[in-house]
Amino acid sequence: MIVKVFATQRKFSTRGKSWSQALLHLEQEISTWLEANPGIRITDIKQSSSAGFLEQPKIVISIWYETKG
Repeated sequence: MIVKVFATQRKFSTRGKSWSQALLHLEQEISTWLEANPGIRITDIKQSSSAGFLEQPKIVISIWYETKG
């Protein structure tokens, strides 16, 4: 089994457009990867998030998959 990890990379505000833009970028990155890898079978998906007083919030999405055939 193989895992591909995606995470928000940009600095963003927890208010307003920047947060929405970071999520949209993450969604587009995952969609592009899925389109480029049609020969996989997804076996599990996990999402986690973290934030701290001095840290920017971060979202991490892990996709476990196997190659078909």
